[in-house]
Amino acid sequence: MNIQKDRLLSPLPPINPGKDTSEWEVRRGEILSEIVDFEYGGFPPKPQSIRVEDLQSPVTDFSIKVYINETFNFMMKIFKPKELEAGKKYPIILTGDGCFRYCNETVINNAIDRGFLVAVFNRVEFAKDIADGGRTGGIYDMYPGEKFGAISAWAWGYSRAMDALETLPYVDAEKVAITGHSRGGKTVLLAGALDTRFSVVNPNDSGCGGCGCFRYRTEPKGELRGNERLSEILENFPYWFGEKLREYIGRDEFLPFDQHFLKAAVAPRKLLETNGREDTWANPKGSYITYEAAKEVFDLLGVPDNIAYRIREGGHAHTPEDFNALFAFIEDVKAVTDGYDVTPF
Repeated sequence: MNIQKDRLLSPLPPINPGKDTSEWEVRRGEILSEIVDFEYGGFPPKPQSIRVEDLQSPVTDFSIKVYINETFNFMMKIFKPKELEAGKKYPIILTGDGCFRYCNETVINNAIDRGFLVAVFNRVEFAKDIADGGRTGGIYDMYPGEKFGAISAWAWGYSRAMDALETLPYVDAEKVAITGHSRGGKTVLLAGALDTRFSVVNPNDSGCGGCGCFRYRTEPKGELRGNERLSEILENFPYWFGEKLREYIGRDEFLPFDQHFLKAAVAPRKLLETNGREDTWANPKGSYITYEAAKEVFDLLGVPDNIAYRIREGGHAHTPEDFNALFAFIEDVKAVTDGYDVTPF
């Protein structure tokens, strides 16, 4: 049974209208403090040290190793054009989905042709994506007393990748866009909400615990599935989230927040969510509902075009079409809606 739209969303904490929007930063901090602890089990602390080591001569692409606190390290690959212009700083697309195959040669070549570099790391180096993997390995060994879930660990990885990118002379650290698919999309939304250094945030098909709406429910229709519920995601992937979230299994409508809170925390930076129309398990309609709710903050801050919802035909995938929509959004925030549904539902 669907819940009526006017009952779907907890309101964002009130903000006094007017020219002075400084109160939003206070509200933003309150929102993040609650939702990160409750939904994701907290967040790892900032590292004491970061060190970047080149692994190869930059004849074609770059491979670097990033050392954190000298006790943990991960590798990142940076794809570039054949020749870098001397002294130029390039915008860059960063994805932690090295464990997937969606950011492939076609996508990378398209990005480079449009003037972007591409950086890829593997987020599961930070925390295993295995149901019975336990809290060992990755950064769990570095922070044994913490209670954060895997999504927090992966999102923390994006911030450590950003630390590394800031040291590279050919990267424009003010133009770093992050993108991820499915559980990687959930990760990107959290990383983008918390770390204001990311200029563009692009969760793709992120669904429950990502851009979806916990309160919105769809039932199966023909070959299309209903959307994933809180009870289902916590049954299958409890290690992604914090323990407190389990208190609301079967009581989704009583959660003290929904995912528009995280989306709003990206403002006034740019947020593009991309979805497949037939990917009903990832709740594209619920994602649109939380998009509409979060847009009020972007409107308040005077950047209504900095948030966009873009839907394509098809199912659960991160397609070259999705990546191209991201490139267009970075270049011109209004370009992403050209030829697509502005209000798809």
